[in-house]
Amino acid sequence: MRPGLLRGRDHHTLGWVDVIGEASAAAALCLGGAPKRYAHADPNEDAAGYGVGAASTLLCVCDAHDGFEASEVLVEHVLADPGAHWCDEAFGTQADQWPRHVIAALCDANEDALREARDRGGVESTSTLTLALVQPALGQLAYASIGDSLLFVVDADGVREIARPSETPGRTAFLGGAATSPETLTRLTRAGVIPLDGVEAVVVATDGLSERGIGAADPAAAVARAAALAREASAPMRAMTFARTVAEEAIAAQRSNSAGDNIGIATWWSDAAPSA
Repeated sequence: MRPGLLRGRDHHTLGWVDVIGEASAAAALCLGGAPKRYAHADPNEDAAGYGVGAASTLLCVCDAHDGFEASEVLVEHVLADPGAHWCDEAFGTQADQWPRHVIAALCDANEDALREARDRGGVESTSTLTLALVQPALGQLAYASIGDSLLFVVDADGVREIARPSETPGRTAFLGGAATSPETLTRLTRAGVIPLDGVEAVVVATDGLSERGIGAADPAAAVARAAALAREASAPMRAMTFARTVAEEAIAAQRSNSAGDNIGIATWWSDAAPSA
């Protein structure tokens, strides 16, 4: 599997979007479109990445709180293991078995975040996490989300949000704060599998795109505008154009609202030309 990763600690320029990608996958990261108006430990606490394998593509974003450590560790863990296995030709899972696979992976990732905190003297950084595993050979998209990061698919009917976060105040869940049992993670995680048939593109995003009073008032419409621009790009550039433009939509909204937040994006585009 060929991974790509952007870490928040490396991206501190307001309004500047950094993008990496290859073939059908890309990631984008930005400090934000305006200064943060809330207390925070580090300037940029998001991380975004992808993994392109022989059979599947993995997207992952994390939005940390109280320090960048948790988001970075979680994305690194997901891309390294189990991501390399999930994106291999040999991996395949029935839809009803996916939650068991992903909960086990999240338990391990959470332990990695806790270990990092112990190694750094008890820094209690926590993070949301949203991942999408695009499996064309199986004709399915497997996903998991804990917290308020987002997942959208683009198809002939427009833009659909998958695994919508709870809007109940105080109900946002995180990884990295405490040891968590599989049973607890199962309750906190929105996981499932949907058909890939007809899906043109997939995007996972941190809530810098959507946070009320900060991001876009209509995140799905912002994703739709970004997808329209990506279609005009050459095939090998569509995933990267899509990632950049979704980030730019978030930047524009934050500037309009005079309130900022970090922006992490990862995308997949279905018809990108294969890499050499």
